[in-house]
Amino acid sequence: MTPTAGRSILLFLLAPLCAACGCQRQSSAGGADSSNPFKIKLDAPFPEGWPSPSPPGVVCIKEYPVVRAARVQGKGGGDAQFMTLFHHIQERKIPMSAPVVMEFPSAPDAPASMAFLYAKSDFGPNGGFGGVTVSDDAPLKVVSVGAWGAYTKGLRVRGAARLREWLQSHPEWGPVGEVRVLCYHSPFHFPWNKYSETQIRVLPAVPVPGA
Repeated sequence: MTPTAGRSILLFLLAPLCAACGCQRQSSAGGADSSNPFKIKLDAPFPEGWPSPSPPGVVCIKEYPVVRAARVQGKGGGDAQFMTLFHHIQERKIPMSAPVVMEFPSAPDAPASMAFLYAKSDFGPNGGFGGVTVSDDAPLKVVSVGAWGAYTKGLRVRGAARLREWLQSHPEWGPVGEVRVLCYHSPFHFPWNKYSETQIRVLPAVPVPGA
């Protein structure tokens, strides 16, 4: 069996609803599949209170708590951003956590920003450190879809298109901001062993008076 075929079978088996994170896969009849837990093997722990990844192919609303993030803007693309952040946490002896968060305005090849999340806020203070800014990200809600595969522009664009299609059929949620991607595995994994979630921040839609 090829790696691609094996991954396809795994996606089929793991795609049902993940009740713990509020995710729902819509069937052709508009209902949801039965619940099934989904877990991935991580390289590093989540930040405190961080929700688990949702199953592949499942579009859902997720909530994230306040988290301290070390963030770098621009500066030469994803590889340069990653190394800047890696040196930041290495010099300060801050443990690595998962996922790495990348933000994309429109659909560029490289992220506009990248963030490493602190597993605990007391691991280091807020402030500016060279090209790295550390601050507490506010709680947020997102619409999210997960997928296995290399962290490519194509994967991200397909995920974002899936989310926008979902939002069109769920007017109770309004999109806010650009696309972000949560990358749960390091660059050293094989492509089929990498998991990510493509997300768009959302807020409950405000009812129009008289509508």
